Amino acid sequence: MVSTEPKPTSEPEPSWSNTGLPTLVSQVPQRPGITHLLLFTSIFVPLVFLPYVPIRRHLWQQTRQLEVLKSHLGNQLSVTKENSKKLAAAIQENQQLRQEIRSLHPELQKLGAALEELKKENKDKEVRDLNQTQWNQEILGAIERMQKDTRPLTPETFKQLSEALVHLAAFVEAEERRYGLHSGLEDESNGVGVMRALAMRLLSVSGIEYTPEEVKKASNYA
Repeated sequence: MVSTEPKPTSEPEPSWSNTGLPTLVSQVPQRPGITHLLLFTSIFVPLVFLPYVPIRRHLWQQTRQLEVLKSHLGNQLSVTKENSKKLAAAIQENQQLRQEIRSLHPELQKLGAALEELKKENKDKEVRDLNQTQWNQEILGAIERMQKDTRPLTPETFKQLSEALVHLAAFVEAEERRYGLHSGLEDESNGVGVMRALAMRLLSVSGIEYTPEEVKKASNYA
């Protein structure tokens, strides 16, 4: 009879590699699709990431430029803030000066009015000085004419000279009242008082007696 027992399968014989170690070549399954995929990936992936190198370098340069611009912008903002503070302080100071000028405006107006009044007073003084000079010249001329006159002085001459002094005193007093220089007090030390006193002396020399009130009254009628 033929035996039906299964024959024992023969075990795979180990193969020897170059290193001298056995390898089970027959145990590694052969899959050509995976091999092609690995080969394609090992070639294609570096090609895909190859343009990333210059892009990354460009991005790094751009980042540095942005940092520089950010720093420059920060400095400009600091300068702008400082200039804004200075401008605000200048505007506030300008407003204060404007208010001070406005507060000084009434004082300036008063000062201008005082200057105009002073100009007017100086002009009036010049007119008075001119009139005084003319009066002095007239009196000196009259004295010189009297000194040159060889004729004997008569009481009528003293009377005429006294009347002339009375008229001159009245004119001077009227001008003083006109310009507000007359004090209103009887003072024989001023020009009007001296002229009236001299007129009284001349009248006494001429033999005509007048009181100071009569001389003043005569000057008022002059």
